[in-house]
Amino acid sequence: MKLFRYILIFLLYFNTNYSWAYSDQNIGFADIDLVIQTTNIGNSTLKKIETLNNSNVDKLKEFEKELKNNENQINQKKKFNIF
Repeated sequence: MKLFRYILIFLLYFNTNYSWAYSDQNIGFADIDLVIQTTNIGNSTLKKIETLNNSNVDKLKEFEKELKNNENQINQKKKFNIF
């Protein structure tokens, strides 16, 4: 058991000391939302996505209306069959 403890302490000691990374380069981050909103290509892409989204929403609304009509027809048939 002592040997296991010494091995564990040895491994933990070396893993914590050598896990740090030292770098001479600066790290920079880009705000992608800002880049997309301010560039011409980003604006045109956003407009295309918005028009596609609107057309999909319209198609789904039409499909929902059809489903509601079908549901109403089925419910009416069930009412006639019960009486």
